[in-house]
Amino acid sequence: PAFKYYRVQLAGANDFSDLIADDFTDKNSYKTAGLPLEYGATYYMRLMGAGSSVSGPWSEPCEVWIGRP
Repeated sequence: PAFKYYRVQLAGANDFSDLIADDFTDKNSYKTAGLPLEYGATYYMRLMGAGSSVSGPWSEPCEVWIGRP
């Protein structure tokens, strides 16, 4: 099914035990401005599609590396 929103989780560990962000968005991008992230560090992200009454499964986690602008 097509989902209206996406739930985005960003964490410092691949088991998501230390969440840095847990947000919903209706965009296909996610801005990390204002989050306590360090340059050169590796983080983990996963997504879940969500609608008004139904949610999909979590995606497989992916590594996210924060580089300098």
